[in-house]
Amino acid sequence: MTDYDPGALAIAQSNAELNGLGPGVWVREFDWAEGHVPYPHGSGYDLIIGSDLLYSSAMAERLHKALCAILEACPRAVAVISHEVRHSVTWGPDKEPLFESFDSVLHSFLSAFSGPREPGSISYKQIGAEPGPGALYKGSEGQICLFEFKRVRV
Repeated sequence: MTDYDPGALAIAQSNAELNGLGPGVWVREFDWAEGHVPYPHGSGYDLIIGSDLLYSSAMAERLHKALCAILEACPRAVAVISHEVRHSVTWGPDKEPLFESFDSVLHSFLSAFSGPREPGSISYKQIGAEPGPGALYKGSEGQICLFEFKRVRV
């Protein structure tokens, strides 16, 4: 388990121990902005799970960098990321709230993976309930979406 917050790491370690998983659970700090993974290259992880990670465009950029580094270190791994759809609210000139019609943070994150599907690049797909055409970022507020990321193999 990884997190950036030392308090969250202490709670994760304590929960692992309370559930009899202490020695079998690896808990480490991981700062996405650094762009390197906190475990050895080729460590053999085959499943990476992330949940409730995206809140801002800055976080989307950092998560993209981190996910690329993780899948570089573990080239056979599949990453499954869950995301709760959030529509940002800004304030108009009349001081009335303006609600975003789509999840711009999710859009920013997924757009970073939209390059050509070449060997070594990262591809993604939505798993679970498939949205209709054009509905990917327009889910209902609070809807949970699951995405699978993996390296394109030769």
